[in-house]
Amino acid sequence: MLGAKPPKKAHMNYRTYQEKLKEKKAVKDADKEKEHKGDSLKKKKKKKQKEQERKAKRKKSVPSIWPAGQVGKFRNGTLILQSRDIKKIKSSKVSK
Repeated sequence: MLGAKPPKKAHMNYRTYQEKLKEKKAVKDADKEKEHKGDSLKKKKKKKQKEQERKAKRKKSVPSIWPAGQVGKFRNGTLILQSRDIKKIKSSKVSK
């Protein structure tokens, strides 16, 4: 190998190094808390809006006639029709 060896790094006592890291971490945490206090109000508003949108998108009851055209429910390979399903079939324009 050619050239001179690079100078060694200055050594620091481990306990003083730990204290230095704790101080840096404390400063970072303090900065995060300041940012978090301002953002928490915005996040709460966003959460409320998202919940309202989800509730609006959700259907209150599952219809027995699906958009694909399935009527009733299948159990163990048999189609189960309830009286309301039969009424819907009779009143629909497609069956007439």
